[in-house]
Amino acid sequence: MLMVYLPTEPTSLYGFACSDDGQRIRLQGQASALELPAEAGECVGILPWQALSWHRVNLPPKVGSRWPQVLEGLLEDALLQPPNEVHLVCGPGSVLAWRRGGSVLVCACDKQWLRAVLGPLQQGRRRVTRLVPELQPVNSDAPAQLHLLDHFGKAQALWCTSESVWPLASWTPMVKPDLTATEVFAEPSVAAHANAWSEQTPVLLNRAARWLRASQSEWDLAQHEWAQHWRTRGLRWISQHLRELWLARRWRSSRRALWALLLVQLAGLNVWAWHERAQMAAKQAMIYRMLTSMAPDIHVVVDPVGQMQRALSLRQQSLATPLADDLAVMLEVVAKEWPQDISIERIDYRQGELTLHVKPNQTPPSPAGLPGVAAGYRWQVEGQQAVMRWQGNT
Repeated sequence: MLMVYLPTEPTSLYGFACSDDGQRIRLQGQASALELPAEAGECVGILPWQALSWHRVNLPPKVGSRWPQVLEGLLEDALLQPPNEVHLVCGPGSVLAWRRGGSVLVCACDKQWLRAVLGPLQQGRRRVTRLVPELQPVNSDAPAQLHLLDHFGKAQALWCTSESVWPLASWTPMVKPDLTATEVFAEPSVAAHANAWSEQTPVLLNRAARWLRASQSEWDLAQHEWAQHWRTRGLRWISQHLRELWLARRWRSSRRALWALLLVQLAGLNVWAWHERAQMAAKQAMIYRMLTSMAPDIHVVVDPVGQMQRALSLRQQSLATPLADDLAVMLEVVAKEWPQDISIERIDYRQGELTLHVKPNQTPPSPAGLPGVAAGYRWQVEGQQAVMRWQGNT
């Protein structure tokens, strides 16, 4: 992520800071728009606190998409410039107020200044994906914040409440605010001045660290003429969260757990594959033993299943003996005692059942006429046909 500080006055140099994980600063410095680092990920523009003003307004209900025009009318008397020359942005979570009405916090800045500072970046092909305030009002349920900045070698105190960012003059008993429940942040060069404002030990934040905190803000002033396509915003959101999951320190334990889970899964898959290979090898060895024991003349096993099928077919053919219900056996039994004067016109055979059809003017012999048939078969005369069945099928 590349953070670019947008100066309040026209200049050829931009302050910048780079972070790989959104938690630590890797590189910082100053460079022209063309010489800024070509960082992977998003480019965030940091708007200085001097260029912003904060206003609390009450929106009427059912404003909807007309909220920019409504804000211009509500803030016409509070702005130092004509409303059409001011960039107005509602705070995060204002969508509900657009429908039902209510109090919203509005950030305002000069459009002409914003165009002027973003112009060189656009010419240098540095596409700013987000615009965030350097300092912003705190949430209503959060303590106020006191920031001590090094402003041209002098300490500048800024008090961030839920309503605005207030610049504080040098301390006097008459203007000193209640800072008992206030978080104190200070740049290292002016940290010694923190005792004049609060008894708390200040948290040291240099400029780059302050920009890094600002980049995590929910405010985004890249709206209206600086708005981006919904696809760009979606890809930016996805890449930002993926980068945070991959690099952020707070997700370190989750990443370790995920890697451990993947390693366990990989080990389990390897064990399962080894078990399957062992079972397959055992089955192939068993088939090989069966084949070699059944067909000792097979010395080279190429296709165990096919070779076994062929060996079984040859063995069945060599050991096969005719059965009593085979057609050939039954015809042989009938032929031994069939009368010579009775002609057979048609023979039908079904498993274990032989049907003989004679001419219409003839009658098949009765069971008494075929004494040899009664020994193993049942003979039955039905009109012009005689049915011979094997007794095992009755």
